[in-house]
Amino acid sequence: MQARGAPSKLSRWRAKQSEAAARRAQRARGGSSGEGWHLVVYVFGLGAVCLLLLQLIVTIFRSNDPADTLSNGLESKLRAEASRENRLGGGISGGGGGGLISGDQLAPGPEPDVEGLAHRIADALAPFQTKYLESIGAPLPPCDPQDVVWADFEPGFLSGCPKIGCKVFDTLEEAKAACAADESCGGITKTGGSLELRYSRDPQDSEHGEVSSVRSVCKRKSNAIEVWDAFRRTVETALNEDDNLHLSTTYEAREDDSIFMAISTYRDTTCPDTLRGAFMSAKHPEKLFVGIVQQNCNVQNCFTGTGWGHTRKWVPQDGPDVDCAEAFCAEFPEVCRKQVRILRLGERESYGPFFGRYLNSKLYRGENFYVQIDAHTEFRADWDYWLIDQMRRTKSYPYSVISNYPPAGDPKKTGRWAAPNGYTEPSPSALCGCTFEDAGGTHHTVRLRETPRSIAENVDTSVPHHSAFVAAGFFVAHGSIVKNVPFDPFLPYLFMGEEISLTIRFWTGGYDIYGPAINVLRHEYVRKESPKFWESISMVFSNGGLHNGLTDLIIPRVQNLVGWKDEPPRSESVFTRKDEFGCGNKRSSYQFVKAMQIQIRSLRQTAPTWCLHGTDMPEDVRAWKENT
Repeated sequence: MQARGAPSKLSRWRAKQSEAAARRAQRARGGSSGEGWHLVVYVFGLGAVCLLLLQLIVTIFRSNDPADTLSNGLESKLRAEASRENRLGGGISGGGGGGLISGDQLAPGPEPDVEGLAHRIADALAPFQTKYLESIGAPLPPCDPQDVVWADFEPGFLSGCPKIGCKVFDTLEEAKAACAADESCGGITKTGGSLELRYSRDPQDSEHGEVSSVRSVCKRKSNAIEVWDAFRRTVETALNEDDNLHLSTTYEAREDDSIFMAISTYRDTTCPDTLRGAFMSAKHPEKLFVGIVQQNCNVQNCFTGTGWGHTRKWVPQDGPDVDCAEAFCAEFPEVCRKQVRILRLGERESYGPFFGRYLNSKLYRGENFYVQIDAHTEFRADWDYWLIDQMRRTKSYPYSVISNYPPAGDPKKTGRWAAPNGYTEPSPSALCGCTFEDAGGTHHTVRLRETPRSIAENVDTSVPHHSAFVAAGFFVAHGSIVKNVPFDPFLPYLFMGEEISLTIRFWTGGYDIYGPAINVLRHEYVRKESPKFWESISMVFSNGGLHNGLTDLIIPRVQNLVGWKDEPPRSESVFTRKDEFGCGNKRSSYQFVKAMQIQIRSLRQTAPTWCLHGTDMPEDVRAWKENT
């Protein structure tokens, strides 16, 4: 193959003919300047060589550009693989540690240390997981379980009383001895000259000058408030000590049609198929960058779930979970080195979908578009081209989010899903409705409802039209959304409420929501024979009711976004840093509730007519504050 920039045979032939003609003309003039002509030819040739070298250098540097990370040969290989429609079996070689494969840094500044954050949280929660750690042969916290460590006194009071009650002591030694004898005692609060035993390990703001010392041990029984406090304090400290982990690093979105695909996977056997399908079906795989947050059981004695409802059982599994990227990276190491970023976490580091998405966002490096999917997704041929085309057709671009519940599919399917033939297909369903459902205790949350569209006359179906809600399993947005609406790290262990949280935060942050004009993804919805993350929580913490307790404790943070409360939260700490990770400042939550026709008091919603008929949302309810 001829090197790019090298002269063709025709060009060389023409150059020789020009030289011969010049010699003939010189001889006709008597040859008086023959020596000077040779010098001109020599200088011309030297200049041409220099130009070729310069072009070669530019080509080498361009190879590091994010839009040109795949060589032509590798891209051709991907195309050949896709056309053969072979599928990935996958497997894992073993091991139980975490690890980050980071794609090339695409913007200046220190990268967020997501692995360091994960290690901090794991260390903070280890005292609640000693039984599980022993069962898998993992190291226990490095201290004697009988040892008690006391933190220095700091401003604030500890709430609640331990089993022996809020006893009062005159000396610190007496108070510490009594607290150490009661495993439910969280610490000591000093009020004036008295020292009182308290249950909580989370100091609350005090108006009376109280100070508290928190007690910590290496082995503790798990309960919702203590697990939450340990998680929250660790994340808050990590955000405050930003010089160490650089979690505040942000990237400006480029306008180069690059895509960042966020995949948060919990023990998903179809994740390798999803990863492979994303690249194989893309029209421009060289512009696709994938960030995977993998939460797997990486030991030999794993358990998994089987059955449904009353037949549901937790049974031994044959070996560890399949690694999402291992087989693909072995086949295409250069693609993985530059375009796949994966954070590998263990089963005990499964903190739920909310926190997984937060970690995903910290793998973003300034790509043009941000696509969030689940790890069980099937892709249509040229899906990337059609997603980008739809995004650029939205009226509010770049302040646009396209989302819906994709049709049912199978990531392992071997047949090729043909690319669209223009915008000629029936309009996909949208997310126009929602219902209110129990979310543990007396709390409720919102569940979205898929809605067929009855398109009104004279509506242009080749462009996306406004929708009401965002699905967690699929949305595409402009990359600026990562900086403008940062993902919330203070919603661990929740399963319900993710979609209403995404919706209202994106919308109040100034992003309009649209349904797609055509579907380019499919989603596997029924996954009965697979583990669920709340089952892992019960096992890892040796507490079957912990997930429900954590949901009941933390769900008020989601409810607060919409503006309703079933009952006061058990701890005000669930609202930590809500100004930073709550509703945006472009539109109000009141505007949102009005636009989506949500009735807070009666917990009902009526799907808006504009959404059902595919017309645009009225300007008076979607306008930004500064324009009203």
